[in-house]
Amino acid sequence: MSSLKTVKQAAELLNLSQSKVYRMTWSGELPVQRIGRSVRIPESAIERLAEPEVSVKPDFLLGGAA
Repeated sequence: MSSLKTVKQAAELLNLSQSKVYRMTWSGELPVQRIGRSVRIPESAIERLAEPEVSVKPDFLLGGAA
């Protein structure tokens, strides 16, 4: 089971403002678990966002044969 982080902790780990993290939770970009009125973010979700995105370019952009 993944540990849960507060919005403040998530913001620090992602190097974002707390308000940006709240907006990401409201938009559904960042999943949350609510405990009463408290918002907690699974550490696994934070880790997924922190990973660099891998970009795959089509062959025609890499100069491959058409």
